[in-house]
Amino acid sequence: MRFFICWAGTLIALVLFSTSVATGGTFYCPRLPDDPRSGGPCPRFNPINGHFYAASDYFLPGTDSSTWDAAKVAAESLEFMGVRGYLATITTASEDAFIRTELWSISGMPRWIGAADRGVEGDWRWMTGPEAGELFWRGGSDGQAFGYSNWQPGEPNDSGLIEDYAVFGYFGFHGWNDYPDNRDVRNYVVEFSPVPEPSTSALATIGLIGTAGVIRKRKRR
Repeated sequence: MRFFICWAGTLIALVLFSTSVATGGTFYCPRLPDDPRSGGPCPRFNPINGHFYAASDYFLPGTDSSTWDAAKVAAESLEFMGVRGYLATITTASEDAFIRTELWSISGMPRWIGAADRGVEGDWRWMTGPEAGELFWRGGSDGQAFGYSNWQPGEPNDSGLIEDYAVFGYFGFHGWNDYPDNRDVRNYVVEFSPVPEPSTSALATIGLIGTAGVIRKRKRR
């Protein structure tokens, strides 16, 4: 019954969000080969975490995203059904795969995401969204992971000692790269989170509660 109620709520959210329009213009998804939804309405819904995503190069062509900071401002200026956007924070492999499948292709250009190490060199943190301030990587390409990451082999490498911002999809590659704030990247991934992503501790608590409930039921029998 609880499962049914949960998915009923998700379906209602989908109906509401599918009728909405982003502030300043309508979102459109990329034109991917053999995809019947190509060019269709965005943002795209991720059923795993309940969030919505779009890529800036498919809407609002006048939006300034010539630097990471400009992209951050642009993403946060967008609104979807009353929810403010932010540069995407990619915290799981499934979320990474969703963005790659829905909003990017092998020929795609890199897009800014919400990570940087400009505070302390080598300390990669999410700088946007609910995860702002969270450390997920420390060091160079052989560094230590504190959360999910998907760096390209050999990255991050702080080439030229000026690469302090993360991009998704580095010129035909699926992984992430560290990049300077002023060249080549003109697009970004924006995320809208009407449903907060549960933390690992919250998921563990939910699991314990569920297990305790099952044990009680068995004891009553």
